Amino acid sequence: MNARLAAMCAASLITSLVYGGTGKFTVATWNIGHFSLGVSSVSKLPAAEGDKWREAYRTFIDPVGARIMLVEEYSPYMDTEKTLRTPETVFGGYQLALEGSSGGGGHVNSIFANDCTLTDSGVYAYNCHFQNTNFHYMLATIDGLETLVIATHLEPDWPKNHVEMRSEQISQLLEAVGDFPRVIIGGDWNVDSVDEWKPLANAGFTLANDGSMKTWIAWNPKEAIDSIIVKGFAVSDMRVHSDGRLSDHCMFSCSLTPTDGRKTMSKSKLPRYEPFLTTEERVVWKNTDIATIKDLSATLYDRGISTQFFAKGVIVDRTPLSFVVQFQARGLSCRAVRAYFRQKGSDIVAYADKAGFVDGESYYGKRMPDELFKHELATAKDYGEYGVCRIVPSASYSIVW
Repeated sequence: MNARLAAMCAASLITSLVYGGTGKFTVATWNIGHFSLGVSSVSKLPAAEGDKWREAYRTFIDPVGARIMLVEEYSPYMDTEKTLRTPETVFGGYQLALEGSSGGGGHVNSIFANDCTLTDSGVYAYNCHFQNTNFHYMLATIDGLETLVIATHLEPDWPKNHVEMRSEQISQLLEAVGDFPRVIIGGDWNVDSVDEWKPLANAGFTLANDGSMKTWIAWNPKEAIDSIIVKGFAVSDMRVHSDGRLSDHCMFSCSLTPTDGRKTMSKSKLPRYEPFLTTEERVVWKNTDIATIKDLSATLYDRGISTQFFAKGVIVDRTPLSFVVQFQARGLSCRAVRAYFRQKGSDIVAYADKAGFVDGESYYGKRMPDELFKHELATAKDYGEYGVCRIVPSASYSIVW
């Protein structure tokens, strides 16, 4: 064996030991357009043509060889009659299917994967939005390396302040990701220009699509709005795959090779973005002891879709397993919301009760009278009417006035 070949074998052995045998693998992202070319939030394909369309989708998807497939504008059924389940018909080549829920705006993000061990997953809503935009994540071990994988869809160009909304959504995404060393984010970013991706590049992420690879509209691509953006990986083999019969978006894929050999991220935290709190009780923190929550902050929304108010929470009526929080935003028109938190097993669940205005007198940092919350329920719909969103411990997310 010559010296050069020996060195190559040694390097290969070191790589195998560090990365647990990891080599390149392919990741793809595709806005599938709800099987309606993006013109409807439900499929337009008739069940009678199921075999024809299943073959068309599988012929398009399978040759890409994506180990991880990130899908936006997903529908759980391929056909109008809801008889053909998408995971079996379209993504039958995948062992793991994480389907997103539909929601009001139809921007459903789902993840399909092979040869990985799932640790956790979830769907989190952006707290600044017009449509039902969110991100779906999975924490998984891929070839022995813990990796955070995210499928997302950012705000389209319909609201007047869509650029500002996407900027805020990217900021929330970056904060949620935190210091995870290996991250894969793919999706329909809806950016007007590559400049909107600069915060991700500045945070150490690599853009697989630098704006030069057009992905929309599929039959005449002129805009680069779909991309895979990563940290802890080297990117290669970037490709655009187009079939205008199947979606209004092209599929975008690339190959990833790990550059960070740390196998575990034991000190890292999962994303902390929770959906809007409403009158429906839901989990806000997993594996958290309620006794550790000493102070809270929140973001309250006005009736306008873009106005947000940071609020200080005052904990009242505390018991060993529950407490009530009165959130009041500081400003000329002080918004106030009351929410109930309780321990449920190892998790903390919560729901919002009522919301209202504090006229004249400020109760900021003090207990507020019950009559201040008589105005209406804290419904927190898509337009954020009196909603409570992104409830976080103030110790981790301090508010500076």
